[in-house]
Amino acid sequence: MPILALFGAHIDRNARWPPIRANVVKFLEAVRAAGGRVEIRDLPKAGIRGNSHLMMMDKNSLEVADVIQTWLEREGLWR
Repeated sequence: MPILALFGAHIDRNARWPPIRANVVKFLEAVRAAGGRVEIRDLPKAGIRGNSHLMMMDKNSLEVADVIQTWLEREGLWR
């Protein structure tokens, strides 16, 4: 089962989030090393800004949903 990890904006503005993100990335790299399919997306790098950790409740949640939908289709998990 492929894994998509999305990270919103402003992670570096709160001392809690950089270590959390680093731990998630470390876990995902272990999954990848074990043969798993992993994709990590930073939404700001994709031009989607302003998201919190509750990105599906943010004002631009449809943009985030589109990223997820496109990924699901590309992975063959949605028709």
